[in-house]
Amino acid sequence: AGPYTYASGAIAAPHIVVELLDDYGARVTALVGVTAIMHQNGAGSLTNNVALFERGLGTFSLLEVKSDPGTNVSVTVDSALATLRSETRDVSFDVALRACRSNEYLEAQRCFLCASGRYVVDGATCKACPKGVACGAAGNQLETLYVKHGFYRSVPTSETIYDCTIRRACVGGVATGNGLCRRGHKGAICGSCKRDYSFDYEKVCQRCPQGDASTIVSITVFGVLGVLAAVLFVILLRSKRAQKYFLHAAEAQGGASHSIVAVARYEEDKRE
Repeated sequence: AGPYTYASGAIAAPHIVVELLDDYGARVTALVGVTAIMHQNGAGSLTNNVALFERGLGTFSLLEVKSDPGTNVSVTVDSALATLRSETRDVSFDVALRACRSNEYLEAQRCFLCASGRYVVDGATCKACPKGVACGAAGNQLETLYVKHGFYRSVPTSETIYDCTIRRACVGGVATGNGLCRRGHKGAICGSCKRDYSFDYEKVCQRCPQGDASTIVSITVFGVLGVLAAVLFVILLRSKRAQKYFLHAAEAQGGASHSIVAVARYEEDKRE
């Protein structure tokens, strides 16, 4: 039989039941006052390890097996009466002691749940739940803390809880990071808008109406074209004024007009 799996130091449930059989495999029900005793083979300890046979069945209803969680304890069951030991065959099997669960902590070879209002850290200690976390029941653990509405936690291993500046942006739950954010929100304390979302007058991210992006692009393109046109106009205006000035100078100088105009145009071309 076995192995049976139990928690170290806790009452073994379901109970271990042994059956007293004769050489033909039939249950012996006539014997009264016969008891069975369980012994550990090696490490570990047993409590309430005696069972009274009733109608051929011995039930260890209050048995506790204690050793390091995650290990096996080898046990043997035999008759407590010396007169029957020579006529009965011992039964040996293993009892497996489960490891502590993720929401339990280990103390004196036993696994315990943290009480209500506290949570376990690294399977070793219990801490008081901070503001912004709901810890109504026992057995809370750091990685799965329930964050309340209006609060934020960055990653599952973080013990720091932040107040959200925009309370409506943080919806709460058993999550961290963006998983705590209202639709359209993202980032630290859910304070930024996702792409295609923007803040409304209450600082809540709302989806942008379709077409807004193309309108912004169009306005930007036309604005750039307008600036370029203005720059070109100024350059042309200055160029015409320079040419007019040198033409007047050439007329005043008479025969030197051709060379002056040529120099003026050459200098103008170099600036441009």
